[in-house]
Amino acid sequence: MSLIRILSSPWQRTIEHFVTAFVLVIAALFLSVIFFNSIHSTPFAFFYGAVALVAYMGGLAAGLAATCLSIILVELLLIAPIWQFGDGSGNFSHLVIFASVAVLISWLNHSRLASLRQSTRRRDELQALLTHIDDAVTAQDEKGQVVFANKAAARLTGYSSVESMIGLTAESAQRRFAMYDEAGQPLSYDHLPRQRVFRQGVGGTIRFKLRYLDNGAEKWVHLSTAPLLDENKKPRLAVNIFRDITESMDAQHRLRQILDNLPALVGMLDLEGTLLEANRMALNLANLKRDDVIGKHFAESYWWSYDPHIQAELRQAITRAQVGEVVRYDVDVRIGEGRFATIDFILSPIRNEAGLIYALLPSAVDITERRRIEKERAVLSEEIEKQHTRLETILDSVPGLVWEGVGKPDGTQKLIYVNRYAQHLLGYPVERWYQDPPIWSDIVVPEDMPLVVEQAMNIFTGTQPGVIKFRLKARDGRIIPVESYSAIVQRGLDDQSTRMCGVIMDVSASKRDEALLEKYMLRLKISNDELRQFAYVASHDLQEPLRMVSSYLQLIESRYHAMLDDDGREFIRYAVDGAIRMKRLIQDLLLYSRVEMRNEQYTRVDMNTVLAEVKSNLEITIAQTGTIIHAEPLPEISADHGQMVQLMQNLVSNAIKFRGQALPEITIGAEKVRDAWLFSVRDNGIGIDPKYHDRIFVIFQRLHEHGKYPGTGIGLAICKRVAERHGGRIWFTSEPGNFTTFYFTIADYLQNGREGDHDVFA
Repeated sequence: MSLIRILSSPWQRTIEHFVTAFVLVIAALFLSVIFFNSIHSTPFAFFYGAVALVAYMGGLAAGLAATCLSIILVELLLIAPIWQFGDGSGNFSHLVIFASVAVLISWLNHSRLASLRQSTRRRDELQALLTHIDDAVTAQDEKGQVVFANKAAARLTGYSSVESMIGLTAESAQRRFAMYDEAGQPLSYDHLPRQRVFRQGVGGTIRFKLRYLDNGAEKWVHLSTAPLLDENKKPRLAVNIFRDITESMDAQHRLRQILDNLPALVGMLDLEGTLLEANRMALNLANLKRDDVIGKHFAESYWWSYDPHIQAELRQAITRAQVGEVVRYDVDVRIGEGRFATIDFILSPIRNEAGLIYALLPSAVDITERRRIEKERAVLSEEIEKQHTRLETILDSVPGLVWEGVGKPDGTQKLIYVNRYAQHLLGYPVERWYQDPPIWSDIVVPEDMPLVVEQAMNIFTGTQPGVIKFRLKARDGRIIPVESYSAIVQRGLDDQSTRMCGVIMDVSASKRDEALLEKYMLRLKISNDELRQFAYVASHDLQEPLRMVSSYLQLIESRYHAMLDDDGREFIRYAVDGAIRMKRLIQDLLLYSRVEMRNEQYTRVDMNTVLAEVKSNLEITIAQTGTIIHAEPLPEISADHGQMVQLMQNLVSNAIKFRGQALPEITIGAEKVRDAWLFSVRDNGIGIDPKYHDRIFVIFQRLHEHGKYPGTGIGLAICKRVAERHGGRIWFTSEPGNFTTFYFTIADYLQNGREGDHDVFA
């Protein structure tokens, strides 16, 4: 081994320590010799200092060596050997004291050096650790001044070196950086945990965005601060550990964006059930903010905390998910005051690459609307079932064969429904109708089959109405005439199949009724002919004798006037008047009968023209009575012009006839009511007593004496028949002594496309 390597090894330091011990002991010897007269009673005085200094510098071994060398030199050179002076007890005591004190000093200095070296080593190790770790570390005093910083702190804050950071104050940091919380709001330096270190003696953590004011760059930082205590347990320094979490925050932000865009309620729990994350949909469901729920146990969050049973169920689900089970169930969660949502909730364990569960994933879908629809669907299904049962009951009660089938262009048809009346009508069980071959060949009379097929094809192609008349053969051989009413329910998308339905009615009774109706119509025709003949006789034969009676009575009165007394002349006037009234009754009766027997075509009639003609016919009466007629514009209608004049003139003349004390005033109007025209004729006359309402439209019913008001009592009866012939009716309202208003309706044949119809009610 070379001398250089020896000198550079630990042996070099050992040799240096022993050389130092030798030199210092020799120096103590020289001092003791020089000052011997002063220290002869304490010969080890300077050697105490030499041993202490050697032990301080070299440790226990060097101190012991210096102790031994000191004893030898003192014994040999300064004092006589102990065995030469009496008993030597004085020298021996000095020797023992020196040796004890020297050993104690050497041991104490050795311990101090060992502790100092260990402390220095730990300091150097901590310095190296803090210098090379990735987290930025600083220490600040109570005033906020930086007293320590590592290289990572310089890199994070953008300073050129650690030395440039030492002595920085909080004010200088505020001029260099701006801080923002997770919501993007400015964060004051007073909110940093350092303030709590010196005020409360506790540390804390915070996460914020750090913006460099010089270039606008931004970083996310996680800061953890803890107190460094002095010997009095009071905070001396605040130690800050900064960690750049920009990447994790960006990843978390991207994850949150993904979660926020999921069409579901999603979050994340730790294994204890504390909520770590919740997406926007979950928060918006109950109008919550992240701070309202993040960091709380999931079962105690707003959604679940309204019901202990719901919370217990969730805690049980968390326990099951902690051991790897996927838990799923439907539950109602609170979303507002008195409002709840039903969710399909799933709690799944999240595993790392090693397969260990490190978190839990709660997810849910809001199924409130689906549940509502399901409930409504259940209610609707129940109602449909009831309606189906009711419909089947109704269809089974219909006195007709109701069927539904699927038809094809070739004329074949498959029945999918037939009611139970089919068995009652033809005797075949319902099951037979669904069998193949179709039952039609068994029940349709063979002679009618070609016509049935042809007409069914016409219905299928939509070229003819859906009514077929044919005959069916019952199981017992009876032949039943029927009418089939068919309709297309739905045509297939491929236009190859068609759903059809229909009803087959037994028309045996109607056939019999038709025969009876034809018989009655024949009798009615004969009766009408006889009525026409009676009208002819009444218009000619019956009126001729009345004219003769009236003429001869008038001739007797004129020729024998002087021979007759007053009674005779009065009797003749009575007879003539009776003949005239009889003639008028016959004429009115003839007029009444002709209302239904007119063969006039309906034409376009302007009711304004009709009213003008009525005024012309009654011109003298209107002038004599001073009657005032007000009329609104009247419509055009399809009607018998002559009968419209007759109807309107009867009503106007009645209004004039039954006038009161005031001048007669008549108001005529019209308005459209659905498919008819409503006309009104209002007067200011004597009115009609309510007790006569049922008699006024009856033929020959008069409400007043002959002498007071002329007439036969047939005018309103004619008005009634005219209105009914034109598809309407007539009625009135009245207040005795004040007014009467007659209303009548005329069907709007112009709108209904029936202009020119001839006597549709004849």
